[in-house]
Amino acid sequence: MSKAALNTGVAPARHDYSQVIMVAPSSGWVRRDRGGPGGTLSVEGSVSAMQQTLGALHPADSGAFLQHDGRRFASW
Repeated sequence: MSKAALNTGVAPARHDYSQVIMVAPSSGWVRRDRGGPGGTLSVEGSVSAMQQTLGALHPADSGAFLQHDGRRFASW
């Protein structure tokens, strides 16, 4: 499944699984072999930020498309 398909599936699926907080997180632009050396985040920095974001979720966040640091994507 592609990232786009997964992200698109989260918003409608939240209604079928109301007991679960479902979000589509973005890792950000990570410096790695596929992301290239110009990435703004280290792997460790991205994972740490996503862990903090996931740990701070509330039911009202369900269905959101979130940046690694917890900010919502405005276009979602």
